[in-house]
Amino acid sequence: IEALQAFTEGRTAYAGADYAVAQAAFRRATVAAPRDPAAWANFGTAAWQAADTAAAVLGWQRALRLAPTASELRDRLALVTAPQ
Repeated sequence: IEALQAFTEGRTAYAGADYAVAQAAFRRATVAAPRDPAAWANFGTAAWQAADTAAAVLGWQRALRLAPTASELRDRLALVTAPQ
């Protein structure tokens, strides 16, 4: 229930473009349900929108480990470029 509540809060905040609040809510969802790839993917996407690149990569990589066939996660990781 805690994971679902946090996930719902994250979706609401994200829809309202409050990305920092969404990131925090999705982070709570990942703590409550650490094996949920959707929680990690949404944490990463909210972090990306909040300009937290490191957290975005962390979220997307963990989601990809849990759902290795999720091509959209690979596409999101491709958005990140390493400094030259």
